[in-house]
Amino acid sequence: MAKREDEGGTTINYHRQLARHMGGLDENNAKDMGELIRTADKLRDDYKCAIMLVHHTGHAHQDRARGSTAFKGALDTEIIVNQLGDHDLTTKCEKQKDGTPFETRQFIKISIEPSIILQQVEVSGKADTKVNPNEKLALETLKECLVRENLFAQAHLEDWRQIFYERHTGDKPKSKEAAFRRARERLVNKGLIVCKNDNYSLNDRAT
Repeated sequence: MAKREDEGGTTINYHRQLARHMGGLDENNAKDMGELIRTADKLRDDYKCAIMLVHHTGHAHQDRARGSTAFKGALDTEIIVNQLGDHDLTTKCEKQKDGTPFETRQFIKISIEPSIILQQVEVSGKADTKVNPNEKLALETLKECLVRENLFAQAHLEDWRQIFYERHTGDKPKSKEAAFRRARERLVNKGLIVCKNDNYSLNDRAT
């Protein structure tokens, strides 16, 4: 990714997949990869910016970048991003030329329509499916709502809300509302429930 400021002071970011910049060159050929590296260096020097190249791992070697090893040799920092379940990912430092490699980090993807943000969580090496007491209550009341309303797939938000409020021990309406909203959002983000048009259903991971 290249980052600079235009004349008006606006920050501009660029990142492109490596293969799209090869221009028909062979990523497995050290000479061809060298051409790409020289181009990236020129952009860095001309614009006084950082360059991030997004690349894929190989099919047979999921722990390193695809193609010529000349690519790794030219990098100052190499970070591998791995998918972990449906909603988690990890970032691992494979190379840090002039410093100590950072520790592996784990993130959960949080939906912020129409995009997502990453929230760092404790590194567990597995997808975050643990639930706190309010989230557990929300799951239980969603299942109860599906049974009570004789529904096989989905429950409407308001029907579920009523049962959650009945079971929640909070003594103020606002505390019940906040607990329900937070639990609902986190269960969606963890992939335990699915929402469509205010109708909620259990994902396979929650059954």
